Amino acid sequence: MSVAARAHTLHHAETLQHTATHIAYLVRPRYRQRDQPWDNDKLLDWQLVQRKMLDKAPWCNYTRKFSCADWRYAGTLTLFKKGLRKPERFYYNLDLEDGRHDDNGRVCIAQYSSGLRLANFYAPNNGWNEKSNFASRRDWDRRLLDFVSRCYQEQRPLIIIGDLNVAHADADVTHVEWFREQTGERTGKSWTQTGDKVASSDKGQPGFTQNEQTRFSEVLEKGHLIDTWRGLHPVDTAFEIGDPAWSWRGSEHQTDKYHARGMRIDYCLVSHSMCDRVQESTIIGKGVARKEGFCGSDHSPIFLKLLPDGADSSAPLPPHPTATATPAVTKSAAVAVSPLSLPHSSAGEDEKGAGASCGGGCAKDGTGVSSKDAGKGTGVTGGNVAVVDLTEDADDVGGEDGEGNKEGGGRGGGGGGR
Repeated sequence: MSVAARAHTLHHAETLQHTATHIAYLVRPRYRQRDQPWDNDKLLDWQLVQRKMLDKAPWCNYTRKFSCADWRYAGTLTLFKKGLRKPERFYYNLDLEDGRHDDNGRVCIAQYSSGLRLANFYAPNNGWNEKSNFASRRDWDRRLLDFVSRCYQEQRPLIIIGDLNVAHADADVTHVEWFREQTGERTGKSWTQTGDKVASSDKGQPGFTQNEQTRFSEVLEKGHLIDTWRGLHPVDTAFEIGDPAWSWRGSEHQTDKYHARGMRIDYCLVSHSMCDRVQESTIIGKGVARKEGFCGSDHSPIFLKLLPDGADSSAPLPPHPTATATPAVTKSAAVAVSPLSLPHSSAGEDEKGAGASCGGGCAKDGTGVSSKDAGKGTGVTGGNVAVVDLTEDADDVGGEDGEGNKEGGGRGGGGGGR
């Protein structure tokens, strides 16, 4: 994608961002249709969202799939460009037999007739001790392992995009020893006093403890998944804090202890069988002050480009020795960009050739408002957005109602927040 085309994509994503902030504020758990029937007040609320935002560009060009949290925290949103072939079904729980949404709206899985599953996830933060979130994170990792293992056993190609809230290796943080030594001790009004002693394997910055890293390694191994960004950027590559190598960055304020520090906790994972189709995997944001590409979030959008199955090209990611054939796509490569501000992620493909992308957070993670600022302004924190889009040379793609689409374009967005 040319520089001009990418700049246009980011501008388009910023528009999506600001609108998503308001949707995250208005669309509440009651709209999951799992609790009480809609009353007139709820219907009027939704009609307002539809009339003021969703019926207008650019939202009107996308089909939207929400999974909302129990209150104004977390949640996921996946946007599918109209004109793509529809997924045959959706899941909103890591347990595919459970018809309910995940309690915090952390799961949105699209399943295609080709067998492909495209998953948009927002993993919970590990917290500092057993009293905070250790148990919840362990349970999430266990269920995630079961899900990826099942996909592999069923021979379903899998793409996972999102804020997975773990830096897999030392190379995925800017200051290894500093992050390892964090304990959550109070250093000001912003930090929580833990008071508890924790095991050495649970010690450190949430997202950078040995236990989290070990469990993530198992997910990659049992799911036969490739970390696309790391596959294209070996661990011996030298990066500075300002480089586009850290998907999450601390505050731009020099008084904040996380200033000029970063972590890579947002991922585009694909099955081994798809590794020879990975053409590009990029972190968009750069700069210590989060001024370039972050779209107001503390998470950067991430971008994944896949080639169609059987394309004649030299993919930069070497094929995995256990790779097997994947369902054919009849159109062009999948392109994904992610600069919104609900949570984040990116990836995508479809029988007809599509793309997907994700960034991190809504109002805090996906729509251009930082995670901390979003909570102040709208009462919304967290969230994740993925955008599934067409490539620039795609045409005659069967639409939602069977119509052709010659519009093309690699446009999408995602943002982020921890």
